[in-house]
Amino acid sequence: MTRPGRRNILSEIVDRKTRSGGDRDIWSSYFVQDLLRRLAAADEKHRADLKEFVIVRCVTTIEVFFRSCVALLVDEQDEVARRAGEFTSGLKFDVDLILALKGQSLTIGDIVSHMVYINKIDDINKFMSVLLNYDFLDALKSRSDRWEVEIERKPESPILDEPARIYASVSQLFEARHILIHELPRRDQSPVLHVEQWLDDVEKFLRASTWLVSETVHPGAPLQQQSMNEEAGGRLATLLERMEALHKTASSLLDQEGLDLLQQAQDHWDKHLRADMRLWGDGARGGSLSPLLAAERGVELAEQRNRDLEEFIERHAQV
Repeated sequence: MTRPGRRNILSEIVDRKTRSGGDRDIWSSYFVQDLLRRLAAADEKHRADLKEFVIVRCVTTIEVFFRSCVALLVDEQDEVARRAGEFTSGLKFDVDLILALKGQSLTIGDIVSHMVYINKIDDINKFMSVLLNYDFLDALKSRSDRWEVEIERKPESPILDEPARIYASVSQLFEARHILIHELPRRDQSPVLHVEQWLDDVEKFLRASTWLVSETVHPGAPLQQQSMNEEAGGRLATLLERMEALHKTASSLLDQEGLDLLQQAQDHWDKHLRADMRLWGDGARGGSLSPLLAAERGVELAEQRNRDLEEFIERHAQV
């Protein structure tokens, strides 16, 4: 595996986190389902162009999904973090990078996830197998959907009903994306023939991967909707209590002008939190999943806000 030349790694990681909002979404199979719905709803006139877009977007979803998985595994599991050294052996930790880690604007997981290569399914199997210490694609074959088994009471069965065919579909999707991005194929040579089947297989591939990673990081986590809602709401409440304490600490370090600016910033953040939670909850409008989606988004935003306040306090305490 070739290593990248000297780059501004810190800038690349920060830019990527900024564009994504810092989210680590390991439930990306829902995005693939949405692509399938959009494709089915398209009229015949626009379907061919949409298929090309869908291929590119679907591979991007796979890439973002697995980078999120890597970051989550590395940050949550010490033994995984130790095995991640293989991907960062050529990285030089300069002062800016060390300060970013110290200030918690970046994590070790962010760095490792930025260093992995995702150009084909074999790349995914290689780095996931190294991190998990077992063959990833082999383990994926027996993974079932806990939600279907425990909540919907369906018989337990592997998500990947035909693993070899599904893995082949993922490989073909990567190849099709490469052709569309790096070549200019004629319309009759455009690699979109099997896109619906590819998407259906990718959805299964990501869903099985989600359950494997989820059970690795949080084995046996509650699935009952009410319990999940309560757990997420409790985590958000704890973070907001912590935020209030940090806000008081930060206030004690400022003069009146600084206090006014801090309060304005906090007021704006509070409005953003409420609006963003409503937006994310609207993804399951009217359903029992809506409060969970809203609370989980709130947790992500509150965790980042607390890290920002901690860094703010540290810097002002040194003045």
